[in-house]
Amino acid sequence: MVDTSSEISLNKLLDYVLEEFKQILLITLCSISLCIGYTFFLPDEYIATAKLFPNDANAEAKSPLAGLTGSLGISMGPLSTDKTLKHIEILQSRSFLIDFINSQDILPYVLHAEWDDEKRNWKVREPNQEEIYSTFMKDFLSISRDLSTNLVSVSITSLDPQLSAEIANNLVYSLNSLLREKELLESNKRIDFLNDKLAETLDAFSKNYLSSLIQAETAKSSSLFAEDEFAFKIIDPAYPPELKSSPSKTEWGIYGILSGFIFSLFYLLGKSILVEYRAYRFSKL
Repeated sequence: MVDTSSEISLNKLLDYVLEEFKQILLITLCSISLCIGYTFFLPDEYIATAKLFPNDANAEAKSPLAGLTGSLGISMGPLSTDKTLKHIEILQSRSFLIDFINSQDILPYVLHAEWDDEKRNWKVREPNQEEIYSTFMKDFLSISRDLSTNLVSVSITSLDPQLSAEIANNLVYSLNSLLREKELLESNKRIDFLNDKLAETLDAFSKNYLSSLIQAETAKSSSLFAEDEFAFKIIDPAYPPELKSSPSKTEWGIYGILSGFIFSLFYLLGKSILVEYRAYRFSKL
């Protein structure tokens, strides 16, 4: 025997949906209109992206000091690390970004909702470092890395296309400058270390070896002054975008369709329950 109860229920549901099709269509159109209309009240945002490639010439390699320090019983620690990952972590570190924002004088723009342009002061109080960092990481900065090509993209989202490009390019420049200065400092420390060992050494062969290391380290240190792109080479600098990235009327239209469909289901369900309840009440009279 064939159970037709499910077929009857399905047919009833289909008939009910067709009966209420105009209402469903009206709700969906209203939802789409509201979502698209909402985009007119949202500010336009622009994304500028700088594409970078790690500077392999400055990638960390085994130092000639490793053999010397090993013979002296000094551990240099692990020498093989992912320099690109390390540099990205520095780029998105709190200390680097806070220093960058302050040096570029863009704090009022980062937290523009809390800044009073007329009084040139904060509306309530000056934001703390946690607020500055979290806002910049959430609303402005985006960093991605393609592991297959090792290409790194640094993107900045803001309300001003020109400012987005300037911040993205200046971020890369500031990072390269900071890492170059750190490498110069480390190089000078290594030279001082070698000079100290040279003064303590009496063996002629060791003196010649140490002298060659000092010359190599000094040449490396001198070359850093001319190295503007120390950590990352800029393959494609950030340019002011001509088209806004958001809000997208297409995306909000899709949200409107989905929300309209969901609201329609709730409408049909609520109306069906109300009809059944009224029928039940009348049957008891």
